[in-house]
Amino acid sequence: MPDYMTVQFEVTIWCEYLEQVNHLTETFVFHDGKYWGDPETNKNPYVKGVTYDFAQEISTDSDRLVNHGIINPEKIRPSFELNLFNDLLNNASFKKASEGHLNKISLDHSHENTLAFLTNGIRINHKNSPSLYDAFCEVKKKLKINSSNIDLYIENNPSINAGLAFIKKSRYVIYLNSGLVNLLDLEEIKFVIGHELGHLKYQHHKIIKNPGKCLPIFTIRLFEHSRYAEISADRCGLIAVESLEVAKSTLLKIATGTNLDYICKESIG
Repeated sequence: MPDYMTVQFEVTIWCEYLEQVNHLTETFVFHDGKYWGDPETNKNPYVKGVTYDFAQEISTDSDRLVNHGIINPEKIRPSFELNLFNDLLNNASFKKASEGHLNKISLDHSHENTLAFLTNGIRINHKNSPSLYDAFCEVKKKLKINSSNIDLYIENNPSINAGLAFIKKSRYVIYLNSGLVNLLDLEEIKFVIGHELGHLKYQHHKIIKNPGKCLPIFTIRLFEHSRYAEISADRCGLIAVESLEVAKSTLLKIATGTNLDYICKESIG
């Protein structure tokens, strides 16, 4: 009797609506690396290496082509994050503090903030970095973000980090630290851009992290949402690259600060 067996199989999902495909695909992806059977024993068998194709065209008897398309970013946001987001903003005291904080970022400060990014880095455009600019535009299109008031910067900073900066009303900056750009390949950078644009798409900047004096339970809920928001943003990163392997390698590189030459990716679920 062998210790384990490798079984490969394919599943074709047919649904009437894309929203139904999204839910089922999400379920398959969630169980990647999860054990089947008794979760207390963590014994085989388990499913690992789930992959899926975002776009297929299938011919029918009448030669009709059905395009499944990509996962809709409007439908992939986790309900637990969205519900907590709405609960926080429906709290009158928190909403007032949050709006007051955002209003402080006025037109008077926009030049100062933009100058800070220009002083420490470079604004990406189609001339100085065609590949990064095209990747930026591609990800915005996949996430259905049509705004032109979003700039992409590379900041001269060796730390492996990226972020979304709220400059003023309807004006935002995505910045990639040079340490991050030097570590990742272009597809992995797309995942990071998608992650940061996900924060913008879901308006996470409206949930300020330090609203001032508040009850301890309120502070806990803010921390809870900050963790949930990262899950939502990672899903947008996945949409950007359409590859679980790229998403996994990106997160591992950022977590370890290495190019993974000495780390066995298959050993990490």
